[in-house]
Amino acid sequence: MTDQYPNTCNVKGGLVTVIYKFTHPADNLYVEIIENHKYFSAIIDQEMLSELNQLSEEKRLKRSYEAKLVLSFENILDWGGGSGNVSEEVKVYNYSRASTVDKKLIRSDDELKKIAEELQEGDPWETLNEDPYEPKGRYLIFGEIHSIDDFIESNKKV
Repeated sequence: MTDQYPNTCNVKGGLVTVIYKFTHPADNLYVEIIENHKYFSAIIDQEMLSELNQLSEEKRLKRSYEAKLVLSFENILDWGGGSGNVSEEVKVYNYSRASTVDKKLIRSDDELKKIAEELQEGDPWETLNEDPYEPKGRYLIFGEIHSIDDFIESNKKV
């Protein structure tokens, strides 16, 4: 167990992706900032990990990234990644294509790519942390698990 947090375990892994999600419903935009790290660690509650009941978005990300483990930041007590060699990518999508959305707000792939490039040119964090962008979730995606300290090995749900 970690000294700082009782009843926790430290998950260490490699090929880690961190995804930050934002929406701008008025402009019909959905934005992801994707960071890739060589290694990462997270301290999580042991009970949460042993009873891991992932939400549909976590399950989707696990399949999409062929990941070993996906954690929402809601379940992470502390985290840290390796310094250096972090790549960052911005992806922009239409928030909705429903018939109720103003057709002028449904953008082509080229228009979405241009918005992503504009965000990437500046500081995307500065823009996305302002209104009217709304944070919608953060996820830690482990491509490899190197160790799970102080965890009961008999748990096969992970």
